[in-house]
Amino acid sequence: MMRTEGPGSTPPDLWPEIERRLQVDSGDRRSMIMHSEHVGEVTGARRLAVVLVALGLSAVSLALVVRSFSGGPAEPNSGPSPSTPLVVAWSGLVPGWNDIAEPPQVRSEAVTVWTGRTLLVWAGTTGDGDRLFSDGFVYDPASEEWTAMPEAPLSPRRLAGGVWTGISLLVWGGKDDTGALGDGASFDPKSGAWKMIPASPIAPRAPLASLWTGTEFIVWGSTHEGPHRTDGAAYDPVTEAWRILPQAPIELTLGAAAWTGSEMVVVGGPITPSGESAPPTAQAAAFSPPDGRWTLLPSPGLSGLAVTGAWDGSAFIAWDYLLQSASLHLGQQDWEPLGSIPIERQECSPLGVAIPGLVFGQRCDSSVVLARGMWKDVTSAWGSNHQPPFPVPAGAVVVVLAEGVEGPPVVKAYLP
Repeated sequence: MMRTEGPGSTPPDLWPEIERRLQVDSGDRRSMIMHSEHVGEVTGARRLAVVLVALGLSAVSLALVVRSFSGGPAEPNSGPSPSTPLVVAWSGLVPGWNDIAEPPQVRSEAVTVWTGRTLLVWAGTTGDGDRLFSDGFVYDPASEEWTAMPEAPLSPRRLAGGVWTGISLLVWGGKDDTGALGDGASFDPKSGAWKMIPASPIAPRAPLASLWTGTEFIVWGSTHEGPHRTDGAAYDPVTEAWRILPQAPIELTLGAAAWTGSEMVVVGGPITPSGESAPPTAQAAAFSPPDGRWTLLPSPGLSGLAVTGAWDGSAFIAWDYLLQSASLHLGQQDWEPLGSIPIERQECSPLGVAIPGLVFGQRCDSSVVLARGMWKDVTSAWGSNHQPPFPVPAGAVVVVLAEGVEGPPVVKAYLP
């Protein structure tokens, strides 16, 4: 992309920080400050620009920066457009499905996070879960290359929780062949170094929820593979300290969680040993970290057997095993039905993720998107000799990965 200088333009040496700030998924202001200190000394006009961008002191200044980058006025919450850095990272893709470079391995139940420029894949399993890993891979869409991530100072595992903080990858918990795990570590892609984080105050588990609030790494609940837990903890990487979260008013073993910008919303149901959900309908609750308080939310009216969901920027979108869906907007007391998902029922749990302007759902080999309140089937023909695909939000695109069984893996990117 051509960049010009002149009245109202941005000095060239400010672009790396500005682009990075616009690409990072998290809104963590402290992380932005830490990053500016981490990369080296920032002086003069550059320090001023970093402060304006990182702290958001002036909405007008940030809007001018975005305008200077895109050549037009900023349009918040309008979804990705070809002029934003979200798409710069994925330049060369066309709307719809795209093949991307195949990684050395496609793993199931791995930690996958988008840093704003690269996709990190850590740990996980291959095959029928007979082999676990503690290393990973990094995908750079600009170079279309995968590179190795060094092994973590943690034992191999699957189903770990993981988040991107704006500076580092944080991982915690998971399972191995002996049971649940309760240790964690951080990884700095810039230095390529791992570091153990302090021991958590909660029992080992594969957490149902793991998310980044902007200041804390929250791990909460547990998956269906183990004791049903309603507690959790939050880790602050600045103070390197954990705090215990209060018990939730609901118990979930299959479900989804999302960060709204101010609260963690969890939706799902508890599964009994017989494979039933009790109660039969999904439950929901919201947790406010500053208040340390849970709020019981109305049931979305969906099945409690298998529920997924994602936050689209203004509402939590949930859908279930029976292909029914509903949305809950901020400030509303009741869920709004969204109708049936236009795909066939298959024997896989539904999976949902969100990217700017779009909610993406995966159910076995079927893919759907929700945009402007309407579901649309966007299923791609990619064969059947593979494990169930799983979607990963990666900036402007959704990356879908599936381990091959008797054929090649599925490695694709969906660009709206």
